Amino acid sequence: MDFFAASAILIIYYIRPQDWIPGLAGANLIQPVAMIAIMAVILQRRSRSGVFRRRVPHDWLILCYGCYIVFTAPDFSDALLGFLPLAVFYWVTIESLDNQRRIGIYLRLWLGMLLCVAGLGVMSLFGFDLTGAAEMTERFKGRLAIGTWIHGNPNSLAHTVIVAIPSCYFLMVWRQGLVKRLQALPLLLMASYCVYCAQSRGAFVAGIILVGFSLLIGRSMLLRGFVIIFLVTGATAMLSTLPRMNEDLRSDEGVQGRVMAWEIARTASRRETTGEGWKEFEAFISYEGEAVRKATHSCYVRVAADLGYPGLFLYLAILWFCFRSMAFLAVKNQEAERIRRTIMVITAGYIISGWMIDRSYYVEYFLIAAVSGAMHRLRQNGTLIANLETGYGDGLDDLGGKRAFGDRLFRRGFGLADAFVSLALTYATLLLWDYILVTL
Repeated sequence: MDFFAASAILIIYYIRPQDWIPGLAGANLIQPVAMIAIMAVILQRRSRSGVFRRRVPHDWLILCYGCYIVFTAPDFSDALLGFLPLAVFYWVTIESLDNQRRIGIYLRLWLGMLLCVAGLGVMSLFGFDLTGAAEMTERFKGRLAIGTWIHGNPNSLAHTVIVAIPSCYFLMVWRQGLVKRLQALPLLLMASYCVYCAQSRGAFVAGIILVGFSLLIGRSMLLRGFVIIFLVTGATAMLSTLPRMNEDLRSDEGVQGRVMAWEIARTASRRETTGEGWKEFEAFISYEGEAVRKATHSCYVRVAADLGYPGLFLYLAILWFCFRSMAFLAVKNQEAERIRRTIMVITAGYIISGWMIDRSYYVEYFLIAAVSGAMHRLRQNGTLIANLETGYGDGLDDLGGKRAFGDRLFRRGFGLADAFVSLALTYATLLLWDYILVTL
């Protein structure tokens, strides 16, 4: 029951049936599902021994992040009530993913939701419109969007669907049989066509980087060199042929409005050490003689303005550790390696898109931390005893992997090296932010 409830949270987050099914309009579906999930996890923990109650660094980082948000907020109670559901989604997900089989199914469900979003968009182009996507697409001058709260914008839709391409490759193509590869082909084409029709320049760039990153994983240095050369040459030429890629950013009103919001946010991040408070920052720009609210369209800009430099550090530390714990995870069986690579590309996709869309406080961030933390905990408890206790004995003991340097580093918790890397990432983010403001 706990796993089904956690899966329901993922489904509702991406599909949001209450946004387009008339009978569910305005219904709060996530709250009852979350309550059922909490009860299911509590009951499941009673029947479980203590091996899976061990905390992982992801837990402590989420706890620190939540405490920082709550105690630096202007309104303590509002911040607590706002962050608590996100913490519950994280806790329910990481507790329910207690074996390799469940993690694999969960990631395939995640891919299924990404493809469903793409399918809803593509179907609307052929007259089968379930979400009111035709109206949204017309509003954005022919750029594809669908009628849900999260994906009612072409950029948001494209950045969501672009992650499906490398995820589908690892889950359905990489070291799979001919039948599965043939099944993956139309799904990859559908996702690619959805991104193409959304005409998001940021998603095009993110997609090229993600595909290149996927090709780098597990390759020799020679092949990695060829991939990098391809990205620098061939991919750059390919991007120039895609819609809107040849437009001048300096003459784009949307881009310039975003730059103005970034400048206001940068001033706010410098003015207050701990920021203006969780979800408190708002940027207003002058447009045709009126003050118009302008979104930041960036996770990092929003977090720095809301939570200051310490908040940005914690935000990046969680992302870094999610990626690092998978990058240094040494495994032996193919399914575990498939899971590891999929989590890496999902995390990388979120990190890259974070510069171009604002999903800093969305459920997605906490689900990424949860699935990475679940695999991390599974690795720490990767013994035959753990197999017997979870009722799943196919290859979990192989998660011991090889005793490489990266694997020994992985076995350590969040240490000084991770803190240093997170600090360097924070500094690099601020430098890149300033560079973009100067350039554009």
